[in-house]
Amino acid sequence: MINPAVEGLAEQVGVARACGLLGRSRASHYRAQKPPPARQPRPRPAPPSKLTGAERAHVLDVLTSQRFADKSVA
Repeated sequence: MINPAVEGLAEQVGVARACGLLGRSRASHYRAQKPPPARQPRPRPAPPSKLTGAERAHVLDVLTSQRFADKSVA
């Protein structure tokens, strides 16, 4: 939105002066000129203490047993 104003004024007085007059830093102006390339998110590695499928099933069985039926979550 402010980039066209900076670019138009920069043709007449230069980028540094145009940015100063419009209250925009030169770094922001140049950063907007060339946005960073889109990156693909990397999958997060599993933590070393991750439960195995059997351990997880056992924990869920214990927590949903009659012993814990009337206990609160927290």
